[in-house]
Amino acid sequence: MRLSRRSLLFSSGTVLGLAAPGIIRPAAAVDPVRIGSLADLSGPTSTDSGMITVYAAQLAIEDFGPTVLGRPIELLFADDQNNADVGTAIARKWLDEAGACAMISNSFSPLGLSVKRMCQDRQKPFLMGSTSSSAFTQAECSPMTVVFGVNTYCMPKGVVSALLKKGLDTWFFITSDYTFGHALEADATSFVNAGGGKVVGAVRSPIGNPDFSSQLLQARASGAKVVGLAVQGIDFQNVVKQATEFHVSGSGQAVAALFTLDNQIIGAGLENTAGMAASSAFYWDMDEDTRTFARRMMRKSGGVPPTAVQVAGYSATLHYLRGVQTAGTLDGPKVVAAMKATPINDFWSKNVRIREDGQAMRPMHLMQVKSPAESRSKYDIFKLIGDISPEESWKPLSESACPFIRKG
Repeated sequence: MRLSRRSLLFSSGTVLGLAAPGIIRPAAAVDPVRIGSLADLSGPTSTDSGMITVYAAQLAIEDFGPTVLGRPIELLFADDQNNADVGTAIARKWLDEAGACAMISNSFSPLGLSVKRMCQDRQKPFLMGSTSSSAFTQAECSPMTVVFGVNTYCMPKGVVSALLKKGLDTWFFITSDYTFGHALEADATSFVNAGGGKVVGAVRSPIGNPDFSSQLLQARASGAKVVGLAVQGIDFQNVVKQATEFHVSGSGQAVAALFTLDNQIIGAGLENTAGMAASSAFYWDMDEDTRTFARRMMRKSGGVPPTAVQVAGYSATLHYLRGVQTAGTLDGPKVVAAMKATPINDFWSKNVRIREDGQAMRPMHLMQVKSPAESRSKYDIFKLIGDISPEESWKPLSESACPFIRKG
């Protein structure tokens, strides 16, 4: 083969240049795109969030692919112990030292509020998974927040409406004494009043309360037709079991679960919850797509299917990575803008738009807890009764308390 002098010089120059001392350098290490995921893995709400929220994010990364913008994707996760001080310290370390590009909030609301403010200050996307207070799209809203799961507004709305239609129009609340419980009671109260009902009283309870006897006695004494439970986690299981022991239902009062998750119903027992109204954006046995995903999850979780709050981390992670890809940058405001401009599409989200305040506008589903005789297996717990449109499920922007929405 004959080479021209020009070709030979180019070839030689390339080889010599690459071989010359000081020219060959190792490729610069590429920093991963790190996403931080905080969850209660051992505290009183660990059955509500727990490792399944981590598995959900891992499955989303698996489905997206191992890289974005040419960089590997890394999920950071830790046990915040349902402790605001512990979780805040972890989040600060991830954001300021580990270079986390976004945070997923899967724990209780006081910690979520702290992390939200850190993300807002640093202009990093704050992705709402299991954390469920409606405050995050109201007084505590942020241009950097996107809410993928359910909250204290949408969850009780269908339940309150269904019970009011049955003539159950006087209510007494047992409420966990922290941000989530306060928001849940306030939202449910607004639905009772709007539907022509009346709230006759309420009592607060510390989170992790093992003994609800005092609260249940006050509920019975109130004479209310409905005892509304604005509680979560192990508190829900304790108060429902103790309500049976105190014959609350037997005395003619209905017990209403305002924020019902599968694991809570199972923990309390179908014998104590049969017939209870519930609403949610997701149930693992809704259709073949949700069942297929549940089977994938169950291979990781020891046979436990995900709940509505746990699966939100999947949508959050996948849609964030798609936003990064679309924006072509990790710049927080640009990524959030791309996320809001693109509907959420995944195995349970079908063209779900993200509103200006960061709320994913999902439809909700009205359900009823099965009796032990109706249930075919441990996780077969709900009957689907009907659907609630996104417009009916979420607080209208016209009523928003979100500061940057009001300014607009």
